[in-house]
Amino acid sequence: MPRPSHKEKILTSGLRVVHERGYAASSVRDIIEAAGVPQGSFTNHFVSKEAFGLELVNIYYKDIQRFMDETLLNDALPR
Repeated sequence: MPRPSHKEKILTSGLRVVHERGYAASSVRDIIEAAGVPQGSFTNHFVSKEAFGLELVNIYYKDIQRFMDETLLNDALPR
């Protein structure tokens, strides 16, 4: 039976840590401690902190795009 993936947990907790402390002030150790996962889980999913940061940027962008689609670009809403 395969081990469960901790990727989403790392991303969710890591996003919170980065928002609180900033990217430069957030260490991989801070991120995995917040996620409550072993350090190996981080390296299993991300080749570097920079790769992790890029995934956070993509998540943030998708959230903003969804918000814009639901509000600013929603023709069903009154102008």
